[in-house]
Amino acid sequence: MSQKTKTIEVKESIVESVVELNDIQTNVSNTEPEMIILLDEGKALKLSPKTQSHVFYQLGEDDEGKRHIRMSGNEGGGLHTKIWIELDTIFSLLEKQSDKSFKSTVFKPVFKSGSSNNCGFLAAILRSKELGLMVQSEQSIFVHKVSKDYNDNKQRLLISTSFASA
Repeated sequence: MSQKTKTIEVKESIVESVVELNDIQTNVSNTEPEMIILLDEGKALKLSPKTQSHVFYQLGEDDEGKRHIRMSGNEGGGLHTKIWIELDTIFSLLEKQSDKSFKSTVFKPVFKSGSSNNCGFLAAILRSKELGLMVQSEQSIFVHKVSKDYNDNKQRLLISTSFASA
């Protein structure tokens, strides 16, 4: 096989991969709810001890009554994705971690693409006093555990229209 033939095959393979990725990205963007009713907003201190800045988030509900959360902004630096994430998806991931410590990367499956800050920012939100779904592990400030109040806080998020903890 000549060098020219190999180059053409590689280019065709790259083009096919790009087309497949574009199809995936199109499908991902179509899975986000068309309309979300905003229920409440909040802020959480970022995980890094080097900063006192916050990441902002919103709680919303779609037309089927499913609850969603998204990062809506942040103080200081750091890009992030502003997609709505169904709370049931987050609950499912957390419940698989129930008795063990874990890193923020456990949330990678909820983000199809985007910033490397997404997982850490989401973890900060879920560890916030208002949500209380996770707590810091004894191992490190960047390692988490499911909160002992997880079930109560989960139910509150599913039925309440406010983040304010009870």
